Amino acid sequence: MRDREVEMTRAGSMMVMALLHAGCVQAAYDEARALSVTDASSSTTAQESTIGPAPDATAGGTVETVTGAGATTEVASSSSTTTGDPAAVPAVLEIVFSPEPITAAGAIAVEVTAEHAAGVAMQLNDAVPIDLSPAPLGKFVGEIAVETGLANGVHPATFVPRSDDSIGEPVIGHYTIALPSPGSEALWDAPPDFGKGQIAAIEVIDEAEVIAFGTVQVNGAPRCFLHRRDLQGQYSDDDFALVDADTNCAAIDLVIGEDASIWMLMAVIENGETRWRLMRTTWGAAPVVARTGLDGEVAHALAYGGGEKVVACGTGPAPGMSRDAWIWGLGESKAFDYAPNEKANEFAETVRDCKYTDRLVMVGEAYGFHDEELLQPPARDRMFVLETGLDAKDVAWHVAEIGPGTNTQSRATSLVIDAVGRYVIGVSTCTDLCEPAGELRIYEPGGKLVELTPLQADVMPPRELAWSPAGYMVMASARRVGDDSTEFLVQAFNPGEFEPAWVYGKAAAPALYQASALAILSGAVIAGGRDGDGYPAIAYLYP
Repeated sequence: MRDREVEMTRAGSMMVMALLHAGCVQAAYDEARALSVTDASSSTTAQESTIGPAPDATAGGTVETVTGAGATTEVASSSSTTTGDPAAVPAVLEIVFSPEPITAAGAIAVEVTAEHAAGVAMQLNDAVPIDLSPAPLGKFVGEIAVETGLANGVHPATFVPRSDDSIGEPVIGHYTIALPSPGSEALWDAPPDFGKGQIAAIEVIDEAEVIAFGTVQVNGAPRCFLHRRDLQGQYSDDDFALVDADTNCAAIDLVIGEDASIWMLMAVIENGETRWRLMRTTWGAAPVVARTGLDGEVAHALAYGGGEKVVACGTGPAPGMSRDAWIWGLGESKAFDYAPNEKANEFAETVRDCKYTDRLVMVGEAYGFHDEELLQPPARDRMFVLETGLDAKDVAWHVAEIGPGTNTQSRATSLVIDAVGRYVIGVSTCTDLCEPAGELRIYEPGGKLVELTPLQADVMPPRELAWSPAGYMVMASARRVGDDSTEFLVQAFNPGEFEPAWVYGKAAAPALYQASALAILSGAVIAGGRDGDGYPAIAYLYP
């Protein structure tokens, strides 16, 4: 085994950097997960390291020492297998991580120089090795995705070169993640400029513009508004607009179309009647009405399925005195009745949230006499998951049973789809004398409950959920801090863990704060709601 010297530098040729995006890009959630609202273009001088033979050796091969700026790592090398000239054994000559350390959102560029190599594999912890992409001058390039400050620290990456008939010794390099603490505040803003009110929904356009949809009081009357900010939370006078200056309105939900169209769901009061309304616009254009609901219909959420596929979901009248789950689209409507005993309109169903996957998924509650084994069963709410392909026969109801513990009632409040297609659901549960407690549940497609996480006793049921590319769920709600006081609360939870991965709470003084909206973008968790003085509030948080 011959000695070699490996210098780890930040330098890289312009040709290699131009080819960087052709590299093999794979997120390793357990090892490198980060987002940040700070400028991802900043970088630091790369650690310069050399590899040389260590004084001692082990039975498995030589031990090499990587000496870097302020750090020394011993690297155990494995034996090579070759059928050709030993002098042609593939070997790693240089490893470059850029930036080093990474202090903001994005990816660490990886550049490996090797000799006699047809390929180089990179492995992060116990993740499946991935092949770097070949580049000119004996280089191989790739990326390490960094999504969260939960991964802060120094991490190893193992590189194994190979030729057509030989495998070289593995070499370990180290990269550093130094992001802001997850859940820490980058921005808090509750401007009084536009009046008192609350943000109901937040979405992001092209990872560049943050759009908040909410309600404010204008001369004592409720009006819906759109508010645009950049990725740092800044805005100008042109970034605030009333949706309809002449109509009493309450904001409900917001989705963004593929063409940057803005779809808004609201409740309007006209001629003394409250009706839901779906409107569409692009920034700077006059909003147009896409559909208005009928008397007795109540919409709670929007689902976007691409193109012109936008539906409002909620509850509407059913025959007799009952109510059904309903969806309303552009020209289509459909009612769904939960009838476990094939008795129509036995239960009253309400959809609280809905999302598209390969089908439409709805969550809410069904009210009625669920517990027939009781002599005189009381009418109760039970949360449901409803899956449909919109075909008349493609409908599947999954209604929760009693529990957990002594809880007899439940309702779903919010829904998000995780990275593998499971349904993450915010739930409110209680006994018959209802004092709501919050939960997070995860269901597999098909309705199987696989995880249940009870929230702390002082945390109110989830108002909104979002899924982070860092691999965790984010919840917006409020925490009780007194008889008449709450704090603006955002929590992140890793699947399978009861304790939050990080927590953000805001309350400048004893008052009623509320977080009710969430959006995720590269480098930030953005939460909206209301501050203690009753003004629309927004927070930019490090993930």
